[in-house]
Amino acid sequence: MADGTKLSRARDRRRAARIPLSVDVRLAWGQERGLGRTTDISMIGLFVRTDSQIRAGTTLALRLYLEGHRIDVVGQVARAVSAEAARRLGLTPGLGIVFTQIMAGRAALALFIEEQIDNLATLEP
Repeated sequence: MADGTKLSRARDRRRAARIPLSVDVRLAWGQERGLGRTTDISMIGLFVRTDSQIRAGTTLALRLYLEGHRIDVVGQVARAVSAEAARRLGLTPGLGIVFTQIMAGRAALALFIEEQIDNLATLEP
């Protein structure tokens, strides 16, 4: 099966609409800290481009800001794509993170995503 077909099926399995988003995010796991930049977000997770080496299954805390609102979440790394693997497979390097708890900013996150979905819907033919 071609990699493109696998990726299409993986996208189809997503349970929530993903919105393109590029904002800074702070990561914390154990005693470690890191920085990254989101590529997309949904109510159940996000993807972060980062140089931090974090394994799948790791629980971490994240902080980002959406339109001036602080969003604090706890999540688990569902997918870690190293820079080398990304080059080899044509993927984006970083971390796919599933939210396990939204600590602060749930309403702001929901409103942001709803507005973005509405904006995208108005662009469709």
